[in-house]
Amino acid sequence: MKAKQQYLLISAYERNIEQPEAYSTHSEAFNAMADELACQLDDITSWKLKHHFKAETLEELEGFGERFGLSKNGAWCNGNYNHDWKIVRLTVQDNQITECE
Repeated sequence: MKAKQQYLLISAYERNIEQPEAYSTHSEAFNAMADELACQLDDITSWKLKHHFKAETLEELEGFGERFGLSKNGAWCNGNYNHDWKIVRLTVQDNQITECE
């Protein structure tokens, strides 16, 4: 059976780990992460985050002092609460799941 790639979006809100979500592409996981980050920021839209990040050639995006950061495989926000995200690439083959570096 051919190995299948999946991308797991893990989110921690304060010290609580939320239910991870699986995506079939990195782009889908990144877009979901950017959407969630934008929900934490009152003055920046998800579109603006994604557009600026791509314009910066996938370099880390730090914003507005120490309020938030966005990178290819992670994000953080220090608003009223601390919220962190991480995208983990997984390989699924023969009912075995392994993390890819």
